Amino acid sequence: MSYCKWYSFHKSIAALDRVSMVTVMQNPFQKISHTCAVRVYTNSESTDYHTVKGLNYDKVIKLLNRNGYAV
Repeated sequence: MSYCKWYSFHKSIAALDRVSMVTVMQNPFQKISHTCAVRVYTNSESTDYHTVKGLNYDKVIKLLNRNGYAV
């Protein structure tokens, strides 16, 4: 997963068995433009998550359903 946060680039690599939860969020403006933000929580000592913004909502739902995540 690669994303940009506050003008710095981040790359996070985790095995699928280390992902504890995936949430898809939309605000009213994202609903109009059919985009969303995805928050990926990983298993670690602290509650940690990575947020990727500006993704196509339909493609995200298809990808999550195909990989076995209930949305």
